[in-house]
Amino acid sequence: MHQVLFCSGHGEERVGDQGEGRGVVKSTLRWPQRVLFNWVLFHARRAVKHRENLRFSRTKLFGVFRTLFRAIGHNLVQLHLLKDRQDVFYLTVEEICAFVDGRAVSTDLAGLVELRRREYDEYRKGLSPPERFMLRGACGPYFLFPQLLDDLNLLKQHESDASLDPNVLRGIPCCPGVVEGVVRVVTSIKETEGLNGEILVTAKTDPGWVPLYPLCSGLVIERGRY
Repeated sequence: MHQVLFCSGHGEERVGDQGEGRGVVKSTLRWPQRVLFNWVLFHARRAVKHRENLRFSRTKLFGVFRTLFRAIGHNLVQLHLLKDRQDVFYLTVEEICAFVDGRAVSTDLAGLVELRRREYDEYRKGLSPPERFMLRGACGPYFLFPQLLDDLNLLKQHESDASLDPNVLRGIPCCPGVVEGVVRVVTSIKETEGLNGEILVTAKTDPGWVPLYPLCSGLVIERGRY
């Protein structure tokens, strides 16, 4: 599949030219206003830097915690409570801590894993919930009948106004320019093996996908912020 990815419009306007922006500020604002503007700009840039550093540190912590929980899973396998160390990720932190403390409601951890695995398989096969929706009353029943969430989609009108051409996708660009290349559509990170310059298309990403970004020429996602 070949696709041309256009990133222009509002994204390009936001990037702009710094030199031109400084000229506009200088010609529009008076001296006291420019002082205040520069003060706000300085602190805004510093806050953005700290925010990105925090997100980067958080991303690194994900790897540390996964290593810790794999070790816990390995110990549970040695106790014949789990079949594989990766099964530990089907348990909640509270369930693991309760078992360690001796206050677990059930010691059948393998049974809990199988239950969660079946539930997750059903969830993965089911309909994806809308990006924005509002629930009324008890929330639990809505997730038993996910098709009801479509009636509560707050962006339904916006989505209906989008292009009806299946070959055109509209979205919010994060950088200007045009990218042309082969598209690879994946549903999980396991399907990205051998990625080499294609335009990567997927539903959503998380910090685990970050190492793949230099390997693709473009990225299209439905939702996510990484």
